[in-house]
Amino acid sequence: MQNNPDINYHTGEFADRTVESFGPLALTPPNAGAGYDDIFKVSHCVNCQWDDIEVRAGKQRENALDLNRNSCGNLFRRLVLDAGEQGAILVKGGSSNNTWDNVLIREVGSGHSDIMIGGYSGQSKAKSHNNRFHNIRRADGQPIRVAWCFTRASKPVITGSKVKYQYGWSLVRTIAQEWSYLTA
Repeated sequence: MQNNPDINYHTGEFADRTVESFGPLALTPPNAGAGYDDIFKVSHCVNCQWDDIEVRAGKQRENALDLNRNSCGNLFRRLVLDAGEQGAILVKGGSSNNTWDNVLIREVGSGHSDIMIGGYSGQSKAKSHNNRFHNIRRADGQPIRVAWCFTRASKPVITGSKVKYQYGWSLVRTIAQEWSYLTA
């Protein structure tokens, strides 16, 4: 997909953490996030918890929350997210066994999906599995649009939410992503 390193909002970056808790936290980048890729970036965090996190953005190039590089066993509760140009939540790079509870996508991004599981990662090609979402909703009342890469993720478990699983878009993303890995 891209070879250039992301430019993430530094206040929202969490990496290499184990058994820590964070929040409440309002992530409010300048210019509604224009000039940044991701606002809330979690990478290689294990058994951590984030409560009451608000991403006040909407103009970032990618996502409100990007979960990457084998981030496992984490809990995200009471999030309010302004999605970026790709979506609200991206889970990739072997990030598994994570739980989201009570998430509001306040602003919907211009991307095809609200939640994408198994996205491209330059750090880990491992499969993301057993990610669970409960009470995920959009402020506009529309169903949450969910896609996943068939080869790099298992279908997420979503309860207590209006959901539209995007099988066609998931197939397109799977083909494009595997091509990106082959040509990287």
